[in-house]
Amino acid sequence: MNIKKNDVFKSDIFRILFKSTKASFLTSFSTFLIIFSSLLFSCTTALYYEAERPAQVDLHGATSIAILPFRVGERGNEFAVFGHKNEAQKDFADYITSKLTKTIVDGKYFSVIEARRFENALHRMGVSSLGTSCDVYISGNIINWDEKIEKEDRSDGENTKVAYKKTVRTTVVYQIIEVETNQVLAREQKNFLQTSSWYDGIESLPKSDVMLRFDADNMIKQIMKEIQPYTVSNRIDLMKNDKKIFPDDNSMFEVALSLAKKGMYESAEQSFLAMYDKTPMNFYAGYDAAVMMLVQKNFEQAKALLEDVLEEYLAWEVQSSENELGFAKKLDTEDFQRKVRKAYVQCETEMAFQKKLENQRK
Repeated sequence: MNIKKNDVFKSDIFRILFKSTKASFLTSFSTFLIIFSSLLFSCTTALYYEAERPAQVDLHGATSIAILPFRVGERGNEFAVFGHKNEAQKDFADYITSKLTKTIVDGKYFSVIEARRFENALHRMGVSSLGTSCDVYISGNIINWDEKIEKEDRSDGENTKVAYKKTVRTTVVYQIIEVETNQVLAREQKNFLQTSSWYDGIESLPKSDVMLRFDADNMIKQIMKEIQPYTVSNRIDLMKNDKKIFPDDNSMFEVALSLAKKGMYESAEQSFLAMYDKTPMNFYAGYDAAVMMLVQKNFEQAKALLEDVLEEYLAWEVQSSENELGFAKKLDTEDFQRKVRKAYVQCETEMAFQKKLENQRK
């Protein structure tokens, strides 16, 4: 089996595949829409694999970063409304600063510049004089802080007790700034709102800053995705063999699927390829082999094999006699093409992300 095909023919194949909603395509395939019908959902199994994604913000190859202390108020003042100092705001700002700093340090992707040293240099010498000592920095403010305590009389028939509930809301604004150009690479505003349960005593209410930590942690997770590569879990479907169609391949197919589920992708790939070489009409085996290449990050090979599988399928479709069509009515053309389309798009998507990752690391 030669999986390297003519580029023009390849593009024609996928042009047909991706225009499946057009009338011309529906007409040419109308006879075959019932093919594979008995295997629509019973012959697939899900496989999950991890893939790396580039940082959502282009930091222009930054390798060092400083996290400035998050401030309370628009201009960094530490006073709430009415001029009363609010320790909860200050504690919340400190929590964000320390948690974000620790998360970045633990990630080991950046060299973290000590914030006080960076701030002193920034105020003393200005941005232009910092040179390459720090590439980017993150700063932020806690604004629009509001706390509300509600009370409610509760009676059990004999005694009346007062129950209390607290609601805290605030807004956090943060920005990621490039030191050399003083350019704001990203600026986000997050609104937080949390309400406690009812408590018997006002002294039992949770601290306001502690109530908002869940929101702060989620914001920090988002910041990490913005500044450095991260990992996602992707799903792709494998196709199972049907012993009624290819009984000779059933035992080997089950072994290959078992290898795939155990994460032994290279061995599974070889098994699927062996079946596809032996029985080119077993398009499921060819598709599964391409999936094994995809999860091993061999995207070019996976794309080429998917093109080959589709080419073999289209050639078989055109050349099949009525008797052969009767034999193959258990197959599901629509489901098969949907899976090929999804796998092909995933290959192209992963290749695009891979290229972006390489550019970010230059």
